[in-house]
Amino acid sequence: ANTSMTMRATGQGCIPRITRVYMGRKRMMKKISSMLMIFCFVFSLFISVKAEPSFVDVGEDYWAKEYIDFICQKGIITDATHFYPEKNISRGDFIMAVVRTFEIDKVAYADAFEDVEKDIYYADYIQTAFDYGLFCGSGNRLCEPNRLISRQEMVSIVMRSYDLIRCNTKSQTTFEYSFMVPDDWTDVSEWAQDDVKSAYEKNIVLGFTDQKFYPNNYATRAEAATVIVRTMLRGKIYVL
Repeated sequence: ANTSMTMRATGQGCIPRITRVYMGRKRMMKKISSMLMIFCFVFSLFISVKAEPSFVDVGEDYWAKEYIDFICQKGIITDATHFYPEKNISRGDFIMAVVRTFEIDKVAYADAFEDVEKDIYYADYIQTAFDYGLFCGSGNRLCEPNRLISRQEMVSIVMRSYDLIRCNTKSQTTFEYSFMVPDDWTDVSEWAQDDVKSAYEKNIVLGFTDQKFYPNNYATRAEAATVIVRTMLRGKIYVL
């Protein structure tokens, strides 16, 4: 029996049939690959357009724009057309943003505090923060979720979150910078001093140009977005 490959006469000589099949499949794969590349390109454009926030009150040169864009792209804090960066944020809303940011397993509300209604939108997040030791309330089983959060309270919660996620990740990279004591250090409550110092050392907070921290000032939404994203980066959850 003739076991040689089937040959076909052409004007350019004889081409093995197996070679012709291979070349045909190769051309088909290139065509499919090109179509997939075009599809992926168009799809990526669609996704980038849909994901890119466009807040009328956050200009291109706004100091916290990159942090606000990032946190909104992740769906952590969402708004339609306005972000209200200079507006203060409540304790309940900030705690909800932190729990969602660090993807902590949410638990059902179990009456951790007397002043938190079970059916309110942030109840489960507050219970989660309480169970994981991120937030202890104001004492006497009071949470005061609608009270505006101070800068030192904000920093304390994110640094406790940082410690939690560092325990749950394999990365052992540390970020330590020199600690420049803010001029108003004596205004920082004793219970918050370790957290504030750690946040400075890790460049999560930088203070103001007048070398002050203003621990008792209420935190703005822009400041909240900034410390959350910086903590995410230090904790190696996301990469910009």
